[in-house]
Formats: sequence, structure tokens, C-alpha cells
Amino acid sequence: MRLLIHSKITGLPYDIVLQDGMMKPFNTSDTYDFCMGDRSSPKSIEGLLKLHDYELEDLVPPEYRNSFKECGYSGEVPWSYAIPTRKYKELLLPFLKKIQDVADCVEESTYSEFFQETNEIFSLLKPCRFDERQCKDILREADNHVISSLIKMSKGGLLPPPSYSRSSTKTGRLVVKKGPQILTLKKEHRSVLKPCVEGNKLYEIDFVSLEPRVALNLAGESCSEDVYESFASASGLEVSRDVSKLAVLCALYGAGKYRLEGLLGKENSKVSAKKLIESVKEYFKVRELSRELEAQAKEGKILNYFGRPIDVDDARPSILVNNFLQSSAVDIALVGFLDFCRLMNGSIRPLYIIHDALLFEADPKNIAHVIEYVDNGYEVENLGKFPLKITEMNSHG
Repeated sequence: MRLLIHSKITGLPYDIVLQDGMMKPFNTSDTYDFCMGDRSSPKSIEGLLKLHDYELEDLVPPEYRNSFKECGYSGEVPWSYAIPTRKYKELLLPFLKKIQDVADCVEESTYSEFFQETNEIFSLLKPCRFDERQCKDILREADNHVISSLIKMSKGGLLPPPSYSRSSTKTGRLVVKKGPQILTLKKEHRSVLKPCVEGNKLYEIDFVSLEPRVALNLAGESCSEDVYESFASASGLEVSRDVSKLAVLCALYGAGKYRLEGLLGKENSKVSAKKLIESVKEYFKVRELSRELEAQAKEGKILNYFGRPIDVDDARPSILVNNFLQSSAVDIALVGFLDFCRLMNGSIRPLYIIHDALLFEADPKNIAHVIEYVDNGYEVENLGKFPLKITEMNSHG
């Protein structure tokens, strides 16, 4: 493995490339597999280190750092000059060896290649125009810290793409670390977002019932576009789609059955909540999945469909199934959106990822090939097809 290590990690006046325990100054023509010190790069190794519970000790002893803090200095310190040369070499060599050992272990993980490849989707996201006047109108009605932050971070009427983290939650569910807090922007406020190119419109492509669909595909069951109606039909039980959906949530995620009982009573159904949940578990083969995950959990971790390690804090079957499905769904969405953007070949401007949805702008005249992609759905090798839908957003003006 060739690892680019940025100067802020080592305190050297230049970046270095580490390979097989040997280091050399980085040249712009050099290629590398991973990098350390630039979390915005698709090749950043930091997220993978966190996933595998690897923590590197600080190269610089506390007494040296504290001395600069006491002087009030907060910038980057060239530690190779600030620390006596002999002492610095004594610190650097074992530090680099530890990095090499850890990097080699990470590279051996089956998930590393997938993680790095799907990180590319974040580098494809573009700035988005927004309506500042509309934002101010919203703020006149009520305080809203998300809307306020959009105004503060905008430059020339544009919002930068967010910086997402895939390692801040154990399942990989995205968190915005920097930039527009798109994940917490209310749906009714998304109309403040506008296309950058005149004549373009904003669209949203998203996966339909993604997590239940993961479970169903794993179970080897074929169904219609609607998971919940398919279950209701296959079960032979006379229940509405709303009841079917709630029963699926209860069975897959361990949600309380009292709400389900209430809904069944409201609809005067003769089906009991217990029987309905049992039917869901049988249809989705929840018990088989639970047994497999419980066996993995004995090692302290389970793996999602793509091999992402998930820490096991609670070994209850419902929690294991929940974590597995959510984590697998997150990765399906990311690899699916990457595939979509690649195939659209520059004819769209991807803007934001909102969990299992991608917000983008495009010329309505060219939307036919997007609709064709959506109609075909996205297929994961050895797992099956996942339906998509597209929605035009109200973003005129």
C-alpha cells in the first residue's frame, strides 16, 4: 500500500509517501492508495481507521504541544524543527511504523475497497443556489437555526456542498460535519434551494422502502414495487397497507405492538397483532437473519452486506437486524447514487445526499434518460433490484 501522509500529521515541511516501511517526499506525479490528513479526500483513510477501532497516538509529546499553547500560538507547528532533531527522529520512526502496520490491516479488510470507491460520490456534489429572501421570510415567522446557518455560510448566493461523515454513526448513516445542514432542513423548506443553471429544475431521486426491501431481497422473495402491499397479498390476511407497513416496522425493528393493535382495532380487523407480526417475520425470514447476526455478534461485531464492521453494543436480535438493515441500506444508496451520476455523464448536477435520496438539478429536456434509469431501478449483484422514484421539486423563482 502507498499511503500519502500530509505534513500536518508528521510536522515535516512536506508531505510524504509511505510504502513498505519506507518514506520519501511526495511528488505531485506520485500515485497513492490512501491518504492521511485530508478527510475531504475520497482516499482518506481516517474513516476506515475509526471503523476498525484503530487509534493512533499523537506523534508530538504533550509537553511540546502545551508549550506552544501557553505562548498563545494556534497555527500549524513545524515539529521537525520545533523538536530537537534527535528526539524528533526517535518519535517519527516508530510512529510511521505504527501507521504502516495499521494501514496494512485496513487494506486487508474486504470493506476498504468498497468504502473508498463509494466515497467518490461526495466529490461529485456541486454548489447549490438558494433564495436568501425566502429564507429571511421564513425567519420572520419563526426562528430556525438551519435556515439562519444557510444565510451565514452562503457566498455569492451559493451554498457549498456539505462535508459528510460515514463514521460518526456505527451504521454509517450520514452526518453533516461541515456545510449546509441539509439532513435537518425541513422538507417544506427545501423550496429555498434553487438550480444554478437557468432553465434547469431540481429533482429528487430516491429508493423506495429501501430497508424493508433489503430484508426482502435477502429472503429471496420477489414482490411488486410496493413492499407492504406485496406482504399483505402474500400473507393472505385481510389488512390495509397502513397496517401492513406498521407490522413490518414492528417485526423488523422491534417496535412496540401496541400501536399496531390500536390501528387494527380502529379498522375493525379480526387479525391479531401477534399473528400479523409472526407472518411478517416468516415472510421476511427475520429469524434466519437474526441467527446469522447473533453468531457474528459473539465476536463483538457484525458485518453489513458489503462487509462494513458494526460495533455490537446491544445483542438483542431486533437491534442486530435494525443495525444490519440500516447500514446495508446506507451503502446501497451511496453505491447506487454513484452509479447514477456516472451513467448520467455530466448531464445532471448532483447537489445533496439526503440519506436514501439524491437531490440534483437537470435540464427538463434531458430528463427522459433519468426517468429510464429510475424505471429500471438499481440492481446490486447477488442481492437483487431496488426500485427508485423521481420527484420534481418546487424550486421555481
